[in-house]
Amino acid sequence: MKIDSSAARALIVTGLMALLAACGSEKEPSKSSATKEGPAPKRYAVDAPTGAPSIGPRDAEVTVVCFSDFQAAKGSRNARSLRKIAKKFGDAVRIVYRANPLPKHPDASRAEAAARAAHRQGRFWEFHDALFERTEIREPDLLAAAKKAGCDTGRLLKDMDDPRLMEQAAADRQAALEIGVDNAPFNFINGRPLDPIRFPEDAYSLVDDEIRLARALVADGKAKKDVYETLILGAKKHLPRTQNLSRKLLDPDTRYRIPVSPDDPVIGPSDAPLTVVAFIDFESPFCARNYRAIVRLVAELAPDVRMVIKHFPQSSHPNADIAAQASLEAQSQGLFWEYCKAVFEDWDGLDREKILDAARIAKLDMNALEAALADGRHQAQIERDRKLAASLDLKGTPYFFFNGIMERGSRSFDQLVALSLPRIRHASQLSPSDGGPGDLYTRLIEKGATKPVYQELGSAIYDPEIVSDGKHRVYDLDLADDTPMLGPSDAPVTVVEFGDYQCGACARAGALLEKIRERYADRVRIAWIHYPLAGHEHAFVAAQAAVEAAEQGHFWDFHGVLMDNRENLSHENLINLAGTAGLDADKMRIALDQELHANSVRKNRKLARSLKLTGTPSLFVNGRKVGASRMKTELIALVEDMLALHGDKK
Repeated sequence: MKIDSSAARALIVTGLMALLAACGSEKEPSKSSATKEGPAPKRYAVDAPTGAPSIGPRDAEVTVVCFSDFQAAKGSRNARSLRKIAKKFGDAVRIVYRANPLPKHPDASRAEAAARAAHRQGRFWEFHDALFERTEIREPDLLAAAKKAGCDTGRLLKDMDDPRLMEQAAADRQAALEIGVDNAPFNFINGRPLDPIRFPEDAYSLVDDEIRLARALVADGKAKKDVYETLILGAKKHLPRTQNLSRKLLDPDTRYRIPVSPDDPVIGPSDAPLTVVAFIDFESPFCARNYRAIVRLVAELAPDVRMVIKHFPQSSHPNADIAAQASLEAQSQGLFWEYCKAVFEDWDGLDREKILDAARIAKLDMNALEAALADGRHQAQIERDRKLAASLDLKGTPYFFFNGIMERGSRSFDQLVALSLPRIRHASQLSPSDGGPGDLYTRLIEKGATKPVYQELGSAIYDPEIVSDGKHRVYDLDLADDTPMLGPSDAPVTVVEFGDYQCGACARAGALLEKIRERYADRVRIAWIHYPLAGHEHAFVAAQAAVEAAEQGHFWDFHGVLMDNRENLSHENLINLAGTAGLDADKMRIALDQELHANSVRKNRKLARSLKLTGTPSLFVNGRKVGASRMKTELIALVEDMLALHGDKK
């Protein structure tokens, strides 16, 4: 084995120090040899759990612990490098896998569940390697990897839903956070940290060094099986806190004392079990997007919700402050919500003239408004709200506080409902002494925090974009007004399908959705969003044809025609199909030739990609995603769950 000169000198020094220590004392000879070797490498006390998936013998001289994420961009390359290291060094190296599925990777936890299910069948590494060979890790990819790994896929699917399966993965994730690792993959070689290994040669010299040191310890009397524990004994427990690792994250479970002032704009009864305080900025597109969801929430969950508005105009929005002043003048005239509607309904940026136009639409006294803007009479209230927001370290808008519990960012109606219902149930069950009926909100927030509360090191990092109802993630699906809908707008359940007209599975999904419509009638609404896939050559133009059919008032009829003819959707055939379906074929030809609806389809596709959808059909029930591979078994059950959630048990 080739050893460079610096490594040779280090080895000689290590040997001499060990001999001198052994001669000077009979106690703990192995400890002296391990600690008096000159500049000691930085090591970290990283546990290698007995039950963790591993390659190589437990008494290997070198233990590599890898915190991994199946959706990490560098995960595949790192995995291949570790395999090559294991092959090169044989029984001298043990690779220990630990999970670190990052919140920003929506498919990572499901992939981890599949890997753990494969581990139950003794096929972890086969599955691990097969999955890292794939470019996607959606449900079909998991099953394909399991099949290649030789797993029983039926058993694997069943085990993936066993909550006990993820207990070790959760422990791994917690351990990673406590060490200070919040990215993946990340490796520790005998406790020595190493970022993702791009090329295995990058780690060879480090492994060589560790093998030599381990063998010196064994020669000094240490048992091989105890080498790893000896090396990490007394090692550091936390990585240096880099800027990325030391960023402060607000604790998502803290209740804050957010007072409701008599002059705050409010909608909903004061004794509602849930008070939602929203910090808004009229120039924020995210607040504009949330307006209808807020109003609908209060209407549909009445009388259980009170919505309170506080102002937090951002310095980056030059017209936000004057818009807030105008809203408070509207409040003084009893027209706050009318003003909000005028500003937000057709929001397309904001300037002074648009603010005044909104005031006119809301029928404000314009002379009183001009006077209020001139003398700044409402500025003090805005500064009070802004000071409160700053004291809580709020960044941007909107922010919501549900009975004092913070939620950051724009939320769809379904997400707001998912966040509201558990808090309504909780508050409704409280006794008066606990903060029950009476001045409920004041009692609930009485002992709330008045300053930002940050997560402690080692707390499970949460993704503020993720909303969960306790069983399902609830996605932000803000449907455009021109989205094709089948069923009444007030249906308690909306099923959204992202589909492609050349997709055979979409046709099968359509048949299932038709059965759901027959079974539940007006209690379910169906929506279609175009997601033409790159591999389907006619899908994009077919989607444009469907948009033109919608323009002519015949979307659903033509939708069925397209599905029935999905093998025959060329440009010319689409025009012929339009004619036979009773549409204006000349208008269809113009629309397709000039690509009049191409941007509309691209907008749909952008939404699909923002949700990280990689295939069709992709189905959502009130924002909850249904796995395509289990569509038949999951869809009806989820529809019934949502009907029950909304009090419809028919």
